[in-house]
Amino acid sequence: MLLGRRADALAAAADDLRVRGADDVAVEVFEADDVTRHAGLFARAWDRWQGYDVALIAHGVLPDQAASEASAALALSSFDTNARSMVSV
Repeated sequence: MLLGRRADALAAAADDLRVRGADDVAVEVFEADDVTRHAGLFARAWDRWQGYDVALIAHGVLPDQAASEASAALALSSFDTNARSMVSV
């Protein structure tokens, strides 16, 4: 199961995996900050494959440091993506 923000990139990656021999590839658009949807996404994957073998989780943002120091809102937004969403996942 591939999760990401861009449907076009997910489709391309899924096609590449199929060409390389993957017989069952699912894709879902995933917004890391929408933690209310995480449980459902992972439950669907669990149900589809009766568990997980491996999970590779790699997402985050790298905002401008000075801007983050000057803006609590920007710093908290970055924290939500880089920390809170990881804890949820």
